[in-house]
Amino acid sequence: MNVGQFSSLFFLILLILLVLIPLNESQRRARGRRTGRRRSSGTRCRPTTADIYGPYYRPSFPRLHRLCSRDASRYRQHALIVSGYVYERNCRTPIPRVRLEIWQADRRGKYEGSARCRGFLQTNNNGYYRFLTVHPGKYQVSYAEALRVARMNNRPIGHRWRPAHIHFKVNGRRGHKSLVSQMYFAGDAHLGRNDTCIICNSEHSDLVVRPRRSCRRSGCVSHVNFNIVLDRGNGLSINRG
Repeated sequence: MNVGQFSSLFFLILLILLVLIPLNESQRRARGRRTGRRRSSGTRCRPTTADIYGPYYRPSFPRLHRLCSRDASRYRQHALIVSGYVYERNCRTPIPRVRLEIWQADRRGKYEGSARCRGFLQTNNNGYYRFLTVHPGKYQVSYAEALRVARMNNRPIGHRWRPAHIHFKVNGRRGHKSLVSQMYFAGDAHLGRNDTCIICNSEHSDLVVRPRRSCRRSGCVSHVNFNIVLDRGNGLSINRG
């Protein structure tokens, strides 16, 4: 089997997982609804913490369920499946057909390029979403930006690294606000106080996920669960700094 055939087989296995597992999740969601169990993350019911847009948001998104598809060489060891539910403010009622816009850096920490690391999808009838991507790489902010932030906060320039993250914009429905936020990864050395973006919310636990990694002969894949709770009202929940 040559390299191209091997990569195709690995992609096929991942796509099968993307098709089969959501069915199981939807069935489990239905059971949870019958028993009245909360399906959102954490023990307290509150809206998901908002975050900033960042400098790489673009209003036009292609419809994709597989991001960074042109970064294919990275998929074998860095594949990431992200899934979760979008809930109403009560943290119990899922919202169907919600549009999620998603953008991230590729494995090299680059946003601009040909890796196609941006796209949109919708939650299904059970408020569930799922997509395949690669674990995002870290990047450094420019020296000029680091200097500007340092002067604004009367502190010396430290490191210029941002933690690995994935951006989300969730369009609100059924009397709920839209949300701009970011998803971070547990164990990242640049979370919270170590994040060069001092106005970002990487210290908030509801934005931090813990990947579960599994490996087979065909390669490795990590799974994360990121549930989102929207606030009631109109407009947009966003951290404007």
